[in-house]
Amino acid sequence: MDIETRNIQATRLLFWLALGVASLALAFGRSWVRVLPFSVVLGAGALTNALSYLAPVERLDTHRSRLAFLSVQLGVYIIVLSLAVAFSGGFASPVYACYFLVLLVPALSEGPVLTAASCVLAACLFAVAGVLAPEVSVQADAPRIFIGIVLLVAFPVLANVLSGGIRRRLRDGATFSALYRVSSSLGESLDLDQVLKRLLEQLDHVFHTDISSVRLLDPTSNTLVVKVSGADTRGSADEEIEIKLGEGFIGWVAKTGEPFITSDISTDPRFASFPRARKKVVSAIAVPIRIAGRTVGVISCAGSRQRRFGSDDLSLLESVASLAGAAIERAELYQQLLSRGEAVMESLADGLIVVDGKNQTVLTNPSARHMLGVRPMQGESLEDILKGRVLEWRQFARDVRIRILEQPQGAPPAFTMDLNLEQAEGAALRARVGPISSHWDQVIGAVILLEDVTDMLRLTGELAVEKTKLEAVLENVVVGVVAVNDRGEVLIANTAAFNMLGIARPWWWLGARLDEAVTEPELAGALRAAVESSGGVTRSMVSLKSGRQLDVSCVPIKDLAPGRSGVVAVINDVTEIRRLEQSRSDFVSMVSHELRTPLTSIKAYVDTLQRQDAGFDEETRTGFVKVIARETERMIRLINDLLDLSRIEAGRLEIRPTPLDLAELISRVASRIEPQALGRRISIDVPGEMEPVMAEAGKLEQVLLNIVSNAIKFSPEDGEIRISARPLREKVMIEVRDQGSGIAPENLPYIFDRYTRVGRPGPSGARGSGLGLYVTRKLVEAHGGRIWADSEQGKGTSMLFTVPFAAGAEESETSAGGGSGG
Repeated sequence: MDIETRNIQATRLLFWLALGVASLALAFGRSWVRVLPFSVVLGAGALTNALSYLAPVERLDTHRSRLAFLSVQLGVYIIVLSLAVAFSGGFASPVYACYFLVLLVPALSEGPVLTAASCVLAACLFAVAGVLAPEVSVQADAPRIFIGIVLLVAFPVLANVLSGGIRRRLRDGATFSALYRVSSSLGESLDLDQVLKRLLEQLDHVFHTDISSVRLLDPTSNTLVVKVSGADTRGSADEEIEIKLGEGFIGWVAKTGEPFITSDISTDPRFASFPRARKKVVSAIAVPIRIAGRTVGVISCAGSRQRRFGSDDLSLLESVASLAGAAIERAELYQQLLSRGEAVMESLADGLIVVDGKNQTVLTNPSARHMLGVRPMQGESLEDILKGRVLEWRQFARDVRIRILEQPQGAPPAFTMDLNLEQAEGAALRARVGPISSHWDQVIGAVILLEDVTDMLRLTGELAVEKTKLEAVLENVVVGVVAVNDRGEVLIANTAAFNMLGIARPWWWLGARLDEAVTEPELAGALRAAVESSGGVTRSMVSLKSGRQLDVSCVPIKDLAPGRSGVVAVINDVTEIRRLEQSRSDFVSMVSHELRTPLTSIKAYVDTLQRQDAGFDEETRTGFVKVIARETERMIRLINDLLDLSRIEAGRLEIRPTPLDLAELISRVASRIEPQALGRRISIDVPGEMEPVMAEAGKLEQVLLNIVSNAIKFSPEDGEIRISARPLREKVMIEVRDQGSGIAPENLPYIFDRYTRVGRPGPSGARGSGLGLYVTRKLVEAHGGRIWADSEQGKGTSMLFTVPFAAGAEESETSAGGGSGG
């Protein structure tokens, strides 16, 4: 319902009220009311007002016709009231107040022209009615007449001015409110259709229109195509109409770029060429949509009933059109960026999922859909997409929501999570999630990158296994391994290297500078020289402060890291090898000396005995022969030791044990060695009822000869050598004790090693060969026994070894045979 129609109805109601007020004069003012004509006037007014309801006001399709009807209606009402004034006392009539009831509608809701005209008409008729009343004296009532006329004119006009200001303020407020709602709707979504639909809804609400649309210009066909339309035209045939440039008022606006406004479009000849919408459109307003001065469309609001559009409405629509142009431009830019982004996403090997602030998908690329085995989706929640496809779907979706989307303003940190696929065993994806923020640092979504790490995890696992193997090998090799880069930083060091350097394994060692980590100057210098050298393999011998010797071989490492190199050093502790080499060298010299000395003595005595000119008596000759026999025995023992040494090193030492009488064997050894004692006493302490031992006679005799000859060699000339035997459970322990100078405690662990000569020098300055005790230990161990030494410097040395009893050995063989046979 338009304003004029509402005003017509309101005026009718107020006139009924005025007639009711005027009728009170019949009841309370009979003395100054001429009843008959007054009643006739009121009746005529009531009849006229009743007949006005029969007028087809709703059919008046133009603003001008409705305004004319309202003007006539007001004139009739004013005439009726003026006649009532004339028959009820003139200027003093109480009906005077009814003028204000009738003038209230134009004063509050119509324009100043209609209000002023109505006021002037009422004032003139009021003056005429007052003059015609017989009770009125113009000269006497001049002030009252003047005041009444002024009030009839001034009060409605003043009310009209005030109400006009209020209406303008309300209209401005509505305009600002509409602009605010429209501008707010522009930022709520990037969907252009949704934004423009909200924009039209706001305009229809403000303009009270029911036919609205936004049409965009198709440059290829030069036609205006509906982008969005108002609620009443959505889905109708009008929505399918394509308007050519210049066709209808919409085409005219697009062609000329000028706004269009009309309250009665049927009277405008520019619309005659577009009759298809004429049945619906009565009033319309339309403005062009421009982007950078170029017309790209038209926004129009029209009504199927007449509606007055003013300049304020046009300004509002132009402002909205400017906002719509910005929205279209932003949408085009967004679409361009989206198209470029989609092109990039289509070519990405990694999967990409973008979700909005509600954790719903906005877009996905083919790689993500292929990885997850889903169809193209949009608007589905992340939980629905991952459920049934990813084992950790619930936790991952919750982390995206809590750690990214629900964070307060600011940029929350991105996070990474590995996801296992349900349908493919061993298949895994690595998801990297980061926020999407607005200009105000508000999180509006999240981007999820999916990388297929199945092969990488498999290779990582294999590399971890290989790394573990290499570390195990590195930690268990007996050689030390140290890796240093070209900056002098220690990268790798194994346990053997720490042990060789004699230091604990500190946590700071790896990654430390070479000079800080390696305190041995020679080793640090060798490593530094290898790092600085551009050559190949370098090898050097390094002596530590502790006296140990290390063989250091350095091999260059290339491509240790981008632009980096280094060396790896393999360190061998050759202290023992060097000692054995020295011992071997000393042994060769000793053997040469030990063989040459008796041979020299034998040759000298033989040459002496062969002299024809020397007459030796029998005792002298016997002495010479004893010396020759003693030196020969010495050579035989040395040669036997050498032969046994070769068998031991070749692994061909064989023992053929038989039951032996230990007491008899010890006596035989004592008798055999006695010529070499040279005044030293040999005592034997063996129990008489000793059980037989299980041993090879020759080998056990060789053991005793080596031990006793050593005791003789290192005992004083008047010393005693005591040979004793003591039975144990299954073995017998034999001890040979001398009264020599003893062995230093630090040398005791090495006296049974090969080529070792750490024994004390004898009275004549002689030292051992470094071979006899080693062969002795091997022979004792071959019999199943054990040998050791107990010595105290200045008090002598005891050599102790064990051999099994014959009965114990037989029982062991029997039990072993029975076990195998059973």
